[in-house]
Amino acid sequence: RAAAARSKQEKQEIVREVAVEVEEGVRRTTTRVEEARETIEESRRRGEISEEEYEKRTRRVEEIEKEIEQIEAERRGTERVIRERIP
Repeated sequence: RAAAARSKQEKQEIVREVAVEVEEGVRRTTTRVEEARETIEESRRRGEISEEEYEKRTRRVEEIEKEIEQIEAERRGTERVIRERIP
């Protein structure tokens, strides 16, 4: 989107908008993962899922958390570059 912008100011605004969208997406996803983890824990306590299923779901949640951490690290790096380039 920034490449299609005509002026420097327009590009800067688009870059800021995208950064906010990414941050909001990470926040929403983090919340959903936390809710999923709680649901898995509750299902296990109630005996609704087997230990094997619990382990499988927990591993998947951990994989997603690692992906979120990676995205968040990339976002922070991008944010740093944006701050350096845009006053």
